[in-house]
Amino acid sequence: MQSFGLPEMMVLTIVFLLIPLAALIMIYLVRSLQTKERLRAIEKGVSLPANGLDPWERAASIRHSGILSLAAGLGITALFIGIQMVSQVRAMTVLGLGVGAIPMLVGCGQLLEYWLRVRELRARRGA
Repeated sequence: MQSFGLPEMMVLTIVFLLIPLAALIMIYLVRSLQTKERLRAIEKGVSLPANGLDPWERAASIRHSGILSLAAGLGITALFIGIQMVSQVRAMTVLGLGVGAIPMLVGCGQLLEYWLRVRELRARRGA
């Protein structure tokens, strides 16, 4: 079995720090743009929806996020399995399944939320 040396560990550490940092920066920028947009709409006197999205649009957004998370998890798993096939490092398969399981389980949770939300919206419409 091949061990990870210092350069590989530095690269892994940098990657695992930069990805969340980039995500936080993107979330901040998107939120600030949304806030500016809402303030400009309020200044012009445009009426805004209460929560910003129609319930059916919110359900579709959750479904979209769930599908993307599942696809990301499957892609990460396939990536690590491919790396294992090329490098013959057995630890890559286990690592790939472990890392790929995170977005796959998040996607499953989002799809469950979508299913429950659609069920609730249908019950409201029928009542």
